[in-house]
Amino acid sequence: VDQKLLNILDQLLLVHCATYEAEIRVNCNEDVSLDCHGVNFTNMNFISVAWYKLNNNRQRGIIRKNKDIKEPERYFFHRPTDVGENNNLILRNVTSKDSGIYECGVSASVGSKNANSKISLYVSDCVTKPVPTTMTNILNTTLHVTGYLAVGVAKIVLSLFIIWITAQRQTLIFLGQDMYSQSSLDLQG
Repeated sequence: VDQKLLNILDQLLLVHCATYEAEIRVNCNEDVSLDCHGVNFTNMNFISVAWYKLNNNRQRGIIRKNKDIKEPERYFFHRPTDVGENNNLILRNVTSKDSGIYECGVSASVGSKNANSKISLYVSDCVTKPVPTTMTNILNTTLHVTGYLAVGVAKIVLSLFIIWITAQRQTLIFLGQDMYSQSSLDLQG
């Protein structure tokens, strides 16, 4: 009975040691390196390391690196990522959108034990400095100039129209006097 109990405790201890959770807090726009805590890659015979982001306890694949292949396999993640030399996940210029729980999953070779490591990443809110805005009066100036120009053109057109009307009236008056003079001559003669 004691041997069975020791075997069960040994297995529980292995499961507990194979799963590790850490917490990292960083500022916005910093570069972050998330490590597979509790995993010793130098002493472990493994096939691959995969990184996930947990969303409602569901894994969303980020990147996977096979031990014998140089280039990692990238999944459809919202930002570019890399795997470092120590199989760490590298996130550059993090924002609050990157906050969350990340999981490192190590697929071990036959005879070795798989390992998981969770890391909670907290990124502070990105605060942007307000850019001072300068109001330009180009639109108002343009409207003022356009308004003055329209009034000036209207005055010139109105003046020309009045001059033309006055000239037409003078011509009519002059013609009327000539006609009157002509008709009075006709009556006399």
